[in-house]
Amino acid sequence: MWQTQEITFQAERDYPNPYTDVDVWIELKGPGFERRVYGFWDGGRTFKVRFVATAPGEWRWTSASNRSDDAGLNGGRGSVMGTISGALLMQVIRHGCRSLGVPTAYEQIIIGVIVIVAVTLDQVRQRRLAR
Repeated sequence: MWQTQEITFQAERDYPNPYTDVDVWIELKGPGFERRVYGFWDGGRTFKVRFVATAPGEWRWTSASNRSDDAGLNGGRGSVMGTISGALLMQVIRHGCRSLGVPTAYEQIIIGVIVIVAVTLDQVRQRRLAR
């Protein structure tokens, strides 16, 4: 709480002038709070949204943009609690690999596989919830 949270999105395509052509935002909901929070272009295909959770509890967000055909900017979902727990899990895995003497290259492969599995499981869960 009271720390800046940053969410990064990757557009699926290039835009002639992303600074003026693309508006990206999240619909943010938290304890006693519900607002649209706009983001900014950060170079290349990267867009970011920053916000501060001002009360304890779960903060959920859904991404959207004025470019509804760009899946990289629209329909993303997450929560601050989920983000924090995911970052903590990655640090635990990293520490475990280093404690066991796993070479850095293998550590990166292990983390990559875990991220792919987690994203796949989340997509399956979201599809089931949508039915």
